[in-house]
Amino acid sequence: MLFLFVIPSKARDLQLSDERRYYVYVMASRSLNLYTGVTDNIFRRALEHKTSAIQGFTKRYNINRLGIMRRSSI
Repeated sequence: MLFLFVIPSKARDLQLSDERRYYVYVMASRSLNLYTGVTDNIFRRALEHKTSAIQGFTKRYNINRLGIMRRSSI
């Protein structure tokens, strides 16, 4: 028995691609302190900022509003 699987071209391109995707983002506080960052998972990272899960600058200054983000690849 022979099985043939066809992968749509867009999915195949992503599967065969060695490109690394990442996001550059800017977050802000109510008092307009800004923070810039780079991550490969914007949803997880924004949630970490929102819940103050990580100690540091963003927790100290209550920076938890995603201002802008751009997706890029290497």
